[in-house]
Amino acid sequence: MMDYFLKDISWKYLRMYPLKDIIWKDINDILINLEHDESMSFQENFLSNTVQHPIAKRFPPTMSYARMFLKSFIEQIEGSNQEVCEEVYLVYTDFITQSVSLSTDLCYRTYRLQPDCVLTIKETRKLISDGTTGLFTWEAGHVLAEWCSENKPLFRNKKVLELGSGLGLMGLAVIKICEPASYIFTDLPTTVLTTLAENVKINLESDTTYEISSICDWTNGMETSYNHTKVNVRRLDWEQDSCDITTDIILAADVVYDPAIVNCLVDTLKTAMNNNPGAVAVVACTLRNSDTLAFFKDALAKGKVKISWETQRQHQESPSRPQSIVSLLQLSL
Repeated sequence: MMDYFLKDISWKYLRMYPLKDIIWKDINDILINLEHDESMSFQENFLSNTVQHPIAKRFPPTMSYARMFLKSFIEQIEGSNQEVCEEVYLVYTDFITQSVSLSTDLCYRTYRLQPDCVLTIKETRKLISDGTTGLFTWEAGHVLAEWCSENKPLFRNKKVLELGSGLGLMGLAVIKICEPASYIFTDLPTTVLTTLAENVKINLESDTTYEISSICDWTNGMETSYNHTKVNVRRLDWEQDSCDITTDIILAADVVYDPAIVNCLVDTLKTAMNNNPGAVAVVACTLRNSDTLAFFKDALAKGKVKISWETQRQHQESPSRPQSIVSLLQLSL
C-alpha cells in the first residue's frame, strides 16, 4: 500500500496535479502509525519520489508549486505528531530561499499516459501566452492521444500529419505508442514551434547537435527519428501555405475554437486528403460553443468532406477542475 501511494504521489507531483485535489489525509494516516525511524524513512522516500525525483531535478515543476507541495507535506508530518526529518527541512529551506524567475511562464509537466509511455512537456500554465493558445496542453489533446493509443494498429507503419500540434503531447504519444512510419508536427507561431521542437528532443532523445533557437526557416523545420519513425517539426500556415504533404492519417486536436479560421482549416484538411485518396482525418473538438462546432460541420459539408463517424468522450484532469466534453470526428472525402 505504501509503495503504491508513493508511486501515485510521485506522478501527481511531476504533472503538477492540483494540490487541493491531493488527499493529504492519507499521509497523516500513514505517519500516525509509524515509529520514529519508520517515519524518518518514509519522509526520505517521499522526497526521493517527488521533489528529488530524477525527472523533477532535470525538468522541475514551477518553484511556487514545489514550495506549496512541500509545505503541505510538512503540515501533515506535524499534524501526525511526528518529527520532521532534517532533509525535508533542508530541501524546503532551499526552496523558499530561491528566487522565482519572472522572465518566463514556462515550466515542465510530466505525464504518465501508459506504464511505458512517460512524456515531459515544457508548457505554460497560462491559457494564452505570447499572443497564442499553442503553449498550453488542451483537453482534446489528452482525449485524442488516448483514442490513438486504443487504436494502435491503425497507425503502425502509416504516415501521420498533425495540424495545430501545439506542444506535442498527442503526437509524442502516437510516436511512442503507435509506431507510425513517419510523423509530421505542424503549427504556425515561432514560439510554439521552438517549444514543440524542444519537447520532441526531450522525449525522443534526439541526437541533433544544433540549438533549436538556431532554426530560422521553419518551412523545412527540424528532422529527427525515434526507433523506426521519421519525425519532422515544421511551419504550416493554413491561410497562406499549400499543404503538399502526402499522408495516410491527419490528426488535429482543439483547432476548432475560432470561426474565423474554420474555412482555412477545412481547406487544409481537404488538400491533405486529396494528396492521398485513401487518407482520413480524426479531429478532436472540445465542446465550448455549440455554434462553433456547428459552423465547422457546415463548412465540412460545403467542402464535401464526409463525417464518417462521431463520438464523444469526457475529460476531467482532477475533481476540482471542470469536466470537458470532447467530440471526436473521423473525416474523409
